[in-house]
Amino acid sequence: MSRFVQELNQRALHIRSTEDQQRKIAFLNQASLELLRWIEQTATHWLDQGKLIALLGGEHSITPGLIAALQKRHPRFSILHLDAHADLRQSYEELTYSHATAMYHALRYEAVDRLISVGIRDLSNEEMQYIQRNADRVQLFHSWDLHTQLFCGTSWDALCDTIIDKLSDHVYISFDIDVLNPGDCPHTGTPVPGGLSSMQALYLIHKVYQSGRRIIGFDLVEVGYHPHNNLDAIVAAHLLYQLANIAIASNTPLDNHQVQVPQP
Repeated sequence: MSRFVQELNQRALHIRSTEDQQRKIAFLNQASLELLRWIEQTATHWLDQGKLIALLGGEHSITPGLIAALQKRHPRFSILHLDAHADLRQSYEELTYSHATAMYHALRYEAVDRLISVGIRDLSNEEMQYIQRNADRVQLFHSWDLHTQLFCGTSWDALCDTIIDKLSDHVYISFDIDVLNPGDCPHTGTPVPGGLSSMQALYLIHKVYQSGRRIIGFDLVEVGYHPHNNLDAIVAAHLLYQLANIAIASNTPLDNHQVQVPQP
C-alpha cells in the first residue's frame, strides 16, 4: 500500500503546482479508480487464501473495491449499510468516486441484491429519486422514523427484526461511524445530529449473527482523528473488535464451540 500511495503522491505534486481545477479533478478521479482496483486485486488475493476481509478508513469511497472482489465469489448478497448519509450520489463536487457515492457504485454489481440503509438522516433530492426508482433493491430506514417508533413504544429489538428480515442469507456490513450520535464520533468528517447509540448499532449487528446469516465481509469507515481527544479511536476500536468477532463467528460451523461472541 505504501508504494501505491507514494506513486500517487509523486504524480500529485505537479498537479498541485497548477491552477487548472479540471486537471485536479481528473487526477483525483483517476487516482480513486486506481485505488479501487488495487483494493479489488489485494482483496482477491487474500480471499483466494480463504481469508475474511475487512476495510478500515478513512474514506467511505473504498467500499466498492471490496464489493468488486466479493461479487466474484458470492452470486447474491445484501449490504447492511449503517450511515448518516445515503451515499447514493452519482458524483459529488465533480468527483466520480467519493464518500458520497460509495453505495451508488456498490449497487452497480448485480450480485448485490439489496441495499438496506439504516440510520440515514441526510440525503439529497437526487438520492431520494434514485431510491424511488430502485425500490426493489434499496430500502431506507430513516433515523427519524426509527426514533419515532421508539418514542411511540416499539422496541429496538422489534425494529431490528424488521431490518434483518430484508437481508438475504449472505450479508456485507458497511459501517460508517457517523451513523452514531456525534457524541460518539465528534471528529468524523460529516457529523449529523440524531444518530444511533453505539449499543443500538452493536445490538443490530449481533442480531444479524443470531439470525443465522453469514457476514462475508465488512468495513468501518469515516473514523476521525484529533491529537488531543481519542474518543473516536476508542469507539472505533470497540466497534472493530465486535465486528471482527461477529464476522468470524458467522463463518464458523455451529458445532464449533470454541468461537464465542463477546458481549459489547
